[in-house]
Amino acid sequence: MVELREYECVGCGRRVVAPADDTPECCGRSMSQLALEPCTVAPADAEQSRPMDAEDACDDFRGG
Repeated sequence: MVELREYECVGCGRRVVAPADDTPECCGRSMSQLALEPCTVAPADAEQSRPMDAEDACDDFRGG
């Protein structure tokens, strides 16, 4: 699977999505890579979440 990144042209502001290993060019220069957006999606199910409370049902009270 190819990792994609978003790039922006410093000259004209054009944005493109391209493979991370191949920096595209625009206006005669390499485009700059944009920062990744923070993940704000809640876990879809219990397997994707982490217990954050000490009194959680998954806590086996062994400590550590």
